[in-house]
Amino acid sequence: MSHFSTLQSQLAHKPHLENALTTLFGEVVQNNIPLTDYYGNISESPTEIVIRGNAVGLKSDIGFHRTEDKTYTALVDEYDLRHSTRFPFDTVQEFLQQVQILHDKSFVYEQYPSYEWDIIETPTSAGGIQLQLTKKAVII
Repeated sequence: MSHFSTLQSQLAHKPHLENALTTLFGEVVQNNIPLTDYYGNISESPTEIVIRGNAVGLKSDIGFHRTEDKTYTALVDEYDLRHSTRFPFDTVQEFLQQVQILHDKSFVYEQYPSYEWDIIETPTSAGGIQLQLTKKAVII
């Protein structure tokens, strides 16, 4: 049966969340619109960021809602995700892990600009990335 599941995350910065989603899916992010479920019904769940399902190979939308602790929860129809042949992730956890990695990477690159820092990315065995930052020498 199709329904939206709410999944807590550590995603805390809206611009970096939007950057992560745009990196994954292109220009499909929309703000403050209602979610549509697998059957075309409009959800009453509040959302601030929405990815239209038809743009990413799903029948239902994916939404993100900011919580009181200032992180974003993901609203995902797990049934739709598991049964889609076009969505690029097999599980909600895999999807959220990749969004978290890209969110955090966007945050790091903003805080440590390339004109001041060298950043080396190394993939980890757990599917994440490790970032090594080295401050560039100042030549006077």
